[in-house]
Amino acid sequence: MSFVVEYRPFINVAVEEDATNVPLPVLRFTPTPASIRILADRHLAFRRRDAGFQIFYQSNPMAADPLLGAITSRIRLTFAATLIRPDLLETFEPDLTSETGSQLHFDNLTPSGNIQAKSTLTTSTIVQAADASRVHPLVFEATADLSVPSPPTEWRVLDRFDSSIVVHTELIPSTATGATRTKIDLAKKQVSGPYTLATDEATPPARSIYVDAELAYMSVAGVLDLYWETRQDTVPAGGLDYFIRFRRR
Repeated sequence: MSFVVEYRPFINVAVEEDATNVPLPVLRFTPTPASIRILADRHLAFRRRDAGFQIFYQSNPMAADPLLGAITSRIRLTFAATLIRPDLLETFEPDLTSETGSQLHFDNLTPSGNIQAKSTLTTSTIVQAADASRVHPLVFEATADLSVPSPPTEWRVLDRFDSSIVVHTELIPSTATGATRTKIDLAKKQVSGPYTLATDEATPPARSIYVDAELAYMSVAGVLDLYWETRQDTVPAGGLDYFIRFRRR
């Protein structure tokens, strides 16, 4: 049997300007080291484009099963997003604050954690503050104000999708001020990815975080997670099209 490799489109990610859908070369995406290994194991090829990237799968049309490296269980491909255009958030929405987080997180999941059918990688049709996050290492500190009515007593790191508590850490009041800094340790979990950081009270409000030892020490503007769990050759002939759209101010 001869061995012939054909590259077929699997996933296409495009960054565009809202309303015009014109390609917007503002973010550069780079797979993390863990994702580079997954790409290689699954015979997937990553190709960066001016305003996004493409992933191709490989097949051998001469084989009984042409697909190489078939995906049969859920994988996650993670990409660091760095700025090509430093004035991105001066020219385009959204406004990011210390409360929302200064970075962005995109994925192709629904709020309940299912792989979505819609083509946008954002919570709405455009990038909004709801897509904001903050990237942390596995061990980090969080600050809470204990001078408010009904002050919190513990920090909770919650599963992003089912809200179960992954780690909870008691808040120790400071004798000097009404605020307290608390070390939150996820090192024993060794599972990078998106979480929700909250307390046992309404203040401070819950916020999105992304925990990853490598990404935390990079100058990333955001993180993109792509999940897939079935054979690559089940996608449309031209591949799956996903979009990230920014609205001009």
